[in-house]
Amino acid sequence: MLPGAFQTDMTAGWPAEIEQRVLDRLPAGRNGQASEITNAVLYFASPASSYTTGAMLNVDGGRTAVR
Repeated sequence: MLPGAFQTDMTAGWPAEIEQRVLDRLPAGRNGQASEITNAVLYFASPASSYTTGAMLNVDGGRTAVR
């Protein structure tokens, strides 16, 4: 899995200017929510992914789509 910008303890202390710079690069325009990572993990842990092999899932608010 390739997570993008998520609000974590590590990023909570970032100055507003740096956080805004990160958000400006995201088509979603916001940080990811914990549930969005959880849903991706649940997919890989479930039978729904039984035919998925060698795949990386971008959970990044569209960042890689515009790079």
